[in-house]
Amino acid sequence: MWDKETDTLLESREGLKTLKSKIETALKNGRAEIGDDLEADFSDIKILETKPAISSEHTTETIPEKVTLYGCLLSVATCLGIFIFGCYSLIKLI
Repeated sequence: MWDKETDTLLESREGLKTLKSKIETALKNGRAEIGDDLEADFSDIKILETKPAISSEHTTETIPEKVTLYGCLLSVATCLGIFIFGCYSLIKLI
């Protein structure tokens, strides 16, 4: 079981042995189903060719996070444009 507060995997010794066995199966076959052998927050273990963070198939960025990121970038670009226009206008007056 995953404890979200402490960001820790909590499991009995037998459960960890079962998880180890499932991981070994996945390493051998490319995939392993968890099934009823282990109470887990996931149902499969699958081997990927790339790291999940790099793979576009397994992105963790949500739409609100993307909107926030691009909104911040747009705000910075707008402020920079206003600053450059102000500098240009100031130089033009001198």
